[in-house]
Amino acid sequence: MNQKDFAKVFAILVGAIMIFSAFASFVMRGGDPAEGGDTSSLDQGSLEDFGRNGRLVDMSFASLQDVLQMCPEETVLAYWIDADASQNLTEAARAAIPPAIPPGLGLRYGSSLYPNKISRMATALMNDSWLEFHWVRPFSVGYQSLVIPYDGFMIIPSNADFSTVIGKPILIGPQPNLEMVLDVISGDFPTDLFTLPYDEAADLQIAGLGKSLAAESIFARPLGGDYEEFYVGLTASGADGYALIARYISPGTAASGRANQIATQFGLAVSTEADTLTVEGSVGQDRLTDLLSALLAP
Repeated sequence: MNQKDFAKVFAILVGAIMIFSAFASFVMRGGDPAEGGDTSSLDQGSLEDFGRNGRLVDMSFASLQDVLQMCPEETVLAYWIDADASQNLTEAARAAIPPAIPPGLGLRYGSSLYPNKISRMATALMNDSWLEFHWVRPFSVGYQSLVIPYDGFMIIPSNADFSTVIGKPILIGPQPNLEMVLDVISGDFPTDLFTLPYDEAADLQIAGLGKSLAAESIFARPLGGDYEEFYVGLTASGADGYALIARYISPGTAASGRANQIATQFGLAVSTEADTLTVEGSVGQDRLTDLLSALLAP
């Protein structure tokens, strides 16, 4: 199944779930949602507020670095976004990311999955599949379904294709990927193949491995994967302005050419130091989605 087919199948799947599944109504919500929900005191919310027994996820979730500290070595691409930082940036991400990095469950349905909105979210791609991380102020969780114990955690099947684990953050995805991430949370080594996201800060962060570092995947890599590693960071800066930094380690001719074309198109600066090509500058709100789409295009 290629990436386009995967996206179509997932869209049909989510549509069916949102209409028919108890997951969309009460399994994860504990009642009817308030549109948008309350994000006050987000980080102060207690895990006890979920009202569930068993071990709950309790991890830092303030950057892409935190996400990668939960991801296994099979991870080939990941992004993290602070959805409260900039509505315009979140809207641009909602338009540009799911077509390039499926499934985008949090981006597409972030205000309707839980009683409280998703304030931060992430996706990691691994094993030709995915896992999402949703940071939500804890709420009372009620469900009437099978629960699968796993190393003290409770895996809640939503349907045959994906399950959920409660905590900070909430994890949602296929059970094999959930188990790999839970293994890392429990003490297994996380991936050590990513270097660029560490010590970086941005409202939206995306990083991935190129063809020389990661095996072939059904997911198309940005700029064709013609590099060892890439990183993109976007941050709201001033009135309707957004600061970009994009880095590519050991880019090939094709990726370098594409990066230079993007820089020219959007008025950005290009520099090279050692084996790393950097594109940086600012872009207005009106070109934000186009820029992000260009950076993620295969």
